[in-house]
Amino acid sequence: MSVAGVGGRWRIVIAWAGLCLIWGSTWLAIKIGLRDLPPITFAGIRFVIAAALLLPLIAVRRLRLPATAADWRLVLWTGFLNITVNYALVFWGEQYLASGLAALLNATLPLFGLPLAHRYVAGERLTPIKVGGVLLGIVGVGVVCSAELGGSGVHAFWASIGIIVASLAGAQ
Repeated sequence: MSVAGVGGRWRIVIAWAGLCLIWGSTWLAIKIGLRDLPPITFAGIRFVIAAALLLPLIAVRRLRLPATAADWRLVLWTGFLNITVNYALVFWGEQYLASGLAALLNATLPLFGLPLAHRYVAGERLTPIKVGGVLLGIVGVGVVCSAELGGSGVHAFWASIGIIVASLAGAQ
């Protein structure tokens, strides 16, 4: 194997580990931030910071923006569901739930995405292997977060429903 191949492999491993760290710590970071900020304000600040980081990157890399009205409608609708609805419900719900339970409930997103992809993406079949993989992933999140799956009371119930609806919105 060439040196470039080994270096490329390490870059993939480092990128994977970085994504695991970022995405895995999201739930705890939300929980900590909610101690000081209301949920919608906190989510809004998060995405203003993200936009401030990404917009210059788009300009520097000269990435093309959508060109047609139809493309913009799709981007706006997708952003509304994936960002506004999804994160508003996640940040609101995590006020009343342990971060581990919020992560587990959000891990239901592929359960919604799988049948939606089957319906709307040509050639995307719903197979037992795919369903099993999704279920195994949810079980894995449950095992990792098992110490934090507690939640009680009416607020916790509605927060759980809210995060599951957030997963549905994110899967759209």
